[in-house]
Amino acid sequence: MRPLKRMTLPQELEDGSAYGLLIDVFGPYCSFSDEPLPDVAYVWDKTNNSEYPPEQSPGGNWDNLLLFSPATRDAWIRHRDQSASNLSLPDSETTFRLEDSPFVYALEKVEVLYLDESGAQLGGPQEQEFAIVRGSNAPAQATIDMFDLNTEYFDAAEGRLRMPYLDYLSRRDARLHSRTQAWRRATHAAEQIALEALEGRGNRGPVLAQVQNSAASTGYWSVWATVLWNRFNDVGLLSTVLGARTDVRGEGELLGSGPHNEFPGTAPNWLDLELKAA
Repeated sequence: MRPLKRMTLPQELEDGSAYGLLIDVFGPYCSFSDEPLPDVAYVWDKTNNSEYPPEQSPGGNWDNLLLFSPATRDAWIRHRDQSASNLSLPDSETTFRLEDSPFVYALEKVEVLYLDESGAQLGGPQEQEFAIVRGSNAPAQATIDMFDLNTEYFDAAEGRLRMPYLDYLSRRDARLHSRTQAWRRATHAAEQIALEALEGRGNRGPVLAQVQNSAASTGYWSVWATVLWNRFNDVGLLSTVLGARTDVRGEGELLGSGPHNEFPGTAPNWLDLELKAA
């Protein structure tokens, strides 16, 4: 889960829509699943654990508002009677770190069972690999459960996915499958970076620019951060690709908002290894 740093709204923007301002400040991504947002998204008031009218100006609620994708909103509706006070929220905590991260992403083998409309099993179980997110502490796990970040059909204890086949076909909640696709794309991108280094051309700027664009279009920032860190252990590379720069060749600065910024609002504290090494 990408950690977020919320900017103070300039006075001239205070009358803008909450939805538009959040998109500008944090980018077109769900604040919890990291997935790219379609044309429809929702605004959540974390303090009141309620929806906020997206076209309404944020007023005094600006510090409380975050973005939901449709699937994340559906999960919240299923669990909205639960307290939000024990959650790990991306704008108030460091929700991702290069080491000892509260939210941990890994490729896991999962037993998959598809069900018909009556709930009966269709065919035998299959074994597939999925990019699963798990919490390394209680607030992170509570957040995963609250928003069903591995879908409501995944049993984390058993490592089993029991999913209605029609829901799979209709992509009712495609976050788990899309996150896994992002993992594969990030792995391929890492291979391209490694190949460029092996061939010794000495200018990886264009390759990193392509990787940054791919990560931005695919979404799932935390997956890209995990895959690239596992492969390279290079803080500078991750900062360049995922640290909210507009120019990966080093000519730009870390910026706060969009739209000409791939990952606006990314809090820099996820790179605290750099601070420890200094």
